[in-house]
Amino acid sequence: MTLAAILAVLLAFSAVCYMLLGLRVATVNQGIGSVPIGLALAVIGLWVLGGALELVATTELVFSIGRMGHWVGTALIPVLLLVCFRQYTGTTTSGAAIAALFVIPVSTIAIASTNNYHELMWSLPIVTEEGAFLVRPTEWGLWQMFVHAPYSYLIVGLAIMTLLMHSTAVSRTDRRGLLLLSGSALAPVIACVAYDLGVGDPT
Repeated sequence: MTLAAILAVLLAFSAVCYMLLGLRVATVNQGIGSVPIGLALAVIGLWVLGGALELVATTELVFSIGRMGHWVGTALIPVLLLVCFRQYTGTTTSGAAIAALFVIPVSTIAIASTNNYHELMWSLPIVTEEGAFLVRPTEWGLWQMFVHAPYSYLIVGLAIMTLLMHSTAVSRTDRRGLLLLSGSALAPVIACVAYDLGVGDPT
């Protein structure tokens, strides 16, 4: 069994765990922010499952399905986290505001799904001369560089700042949970930045 196959199995298992945890949080726990965090966990599961498919894909169809899981995750998670963290701190977000926040993510998913026609998200081809699929493209498209990435990082930054700024208004015992929640978002953000900057093997 290759390293890619082992990693794919671990990612697939993790994806199922994320989805089940999200379902449980959203349906069983009726605490503050339970529905948005449950949705966020389910979308993270889809994102991770997409990564597993990308690793073991032998056809362009399977690879493309995995890649769409990746783009659905990166597009939706920032807004879901912002709504979740705002609700966690006792601030409601109106339906109109949520709809407005989702305009760019939904546009990103549509643009990513039709990238073969315009290359606004990433450059083509997605396969090297040796036949390996490029998990990270050789060059990012204009929408990714100037709309999707800046918007996503801005929204994640606002989500984390929402928790950090609220931490000064709560008791010391509750502050620890807020700081842990905001800190837990930093590692994935750092990994995403490294990915976008080209760190690691593109295949």
